[in-house]
Amino acid sequence: MRTIFIFLLFLSGITGSKAQTFSINSLIGTKWAQIKDYEANSKTTIEFNDTAMVETVTFLYGTKNTHRFVRPYYLSKEVPTSFDKSLVGKTKTGIHLVLLYKFGEMDYMTIKKITSDILMLHHRKTNNIGGYEHTFVYKRIK
Repeated sequence: MRTIFIFLLFLSGITGSKAQTFSINSLIGTKWAQIKDYEANSKTTIEFNDTAMVETVTFLYGTKNTHRFVRPYYLSKEVPTSFDKSLVGKTKTGIHLVLLYKFGEMDYMTIKKITSDILMLHHRKTNNIGGYEHTFVYKRIK
């Protein structure tokens, strides 16, 4: 009996440890301001429509210029190895936010949390775009 109890506890731990998946509907039509920034000299916002994430970065010092980047995206349940353009606007759930950068470069961030007011994305360490490990925290503004 004790063995069965331990086995059931073990199984519940395995099934309970699966990563939560997120719905694309939690992103579409939203706008977020970064509240935890690795560079104190810029202000970043991101907003989502059904096919693109628009990132706006305003540098606060020096020339005080603003850059706007429109990046196609989709959600994935698996770690992506390449960007699949056919999934843009079609996948509805996942844990990875997969983005297409300039020159066809793919990158992704793991969604850690989406609430009515907080979006938390984790970027793992890579040798490619944004090669450092960092957690981005955003506050909802729309």
